[in-house]
Amino acid sequence: MELYINDVKVDYKLENEKKLKEFFNSLFDFLDKQDMYVISFVIDDKEYFLSQFEQIQNISISDIKQLKVKALLKHELVSESSENIVKYVSSVINYLKSKNEYKDEEIEKVVEGLKWCLDATNRILQLFKLSDEFFIDSSGKNLKTITNLINDYINNIYSIQLDESYKDDFLQILISYSETIVKVVTYVFIMMKGIDKKLKINQYVTLLEDNNKILEDYIAIIPRLRENFAKNIEKSESLNDLNSNEQKDINYTNETIGLNTITKIVEFSTFYLNLILKSTKEYLNEKDSLYLEVISLVEEFTKDLEKLKKSLINREYEEICDYFENDIQNDLLNIKEFTIKLKEFVKSLDKK
Repeated sequence: MELYINDVKVDYKLENEKKLKEFFNSLFDFLDKQDMYVISFVIDDKEYFLSQFEQIQNISISDIKQLKVKALLKHELVSESSENIVKYVSSVINYLKSKNEYKDEEIEKVVEGLKWCLDATNRILQLFKLSDEFFIDSSGKNLKTITNLINDYINNIYSIQLDESYKDDFLQILISYSETIVKVVTYVFIMMKGIDKKLKINQYVTLLEDNNKILEDYIAIIPRLRENFAKNIEKSESLNDLNSNEQKDINYTNETIGLNTITKIVEFSTFYLNLILKSTKEYLNEKDSLYLEVISLVEEFTKDLEKLKKSLINREYEEICDYFENDIQNDLLNIKEFTIKLKEFVKSLDKK
């Protein structure tokens, strides 16, 4: 089998790969190390997109004469996909604004295009291991909420002809969608190597402001943890009349909500600290007080997470709640205060 990557013939050596799936696993690993991502491929003159891979993954390599792979650098993929998303959403907004009645075939194309946008968004998030809850619009809605709302509107798309306010709400959600996609691209941009740090200043400021808003929301829900775990800490009198299975179901539900909340807080805090560390290292040296402060914050947060980990393993819910209401909440408040100082420092660099 001849192998071409972006029209360049590549020499390769098979290990024990027999099926196309096995070969592609090795190929994906190789390209990932080059910071590249497969877009499409041609097998003996027939083109497939990556989304169609399951259809042909069991083809025997011995039955393939030629395989041509098209791959992009990851940041090129994000740039190209996000540009297409924003352009398409803008065209949909203009189209919906310009009319009050729509043909069925036109509506079907809008739905099909928006579904492609949502798929492309998921692909970007998966590629960079990003959460759709970490990017928000100007009103505070996160990307997860926005994409869920778009799906709801798509499922009731013909209501835009019957209810003007419904259409207006849909248009506003599409604007929010474009706004948050730009935020995702902004994050990818600042994480790229080899870009002049002066070009990243405004992007850092935007993300630090957004993430502080998200952090405030997470701090606000910490007091609810004890309420979520309450049924596991102490049996409520209101449950006395329930049978043991019903009690178990209620306990399990509350425990799941509590553990999911903890997971979200820890995942976001880790994501945010990485962003803060990245910006700190971009603009400060190791002797600066702000630099030393963030290192101290990271060390303290890491230490508290280790204590939390032990309590989680042992399901010590009382202890978990104590840690969150005291140590973890204090850590997050310190991160919030530090971010305000860091943001002002970074913003001041734009004036120099």
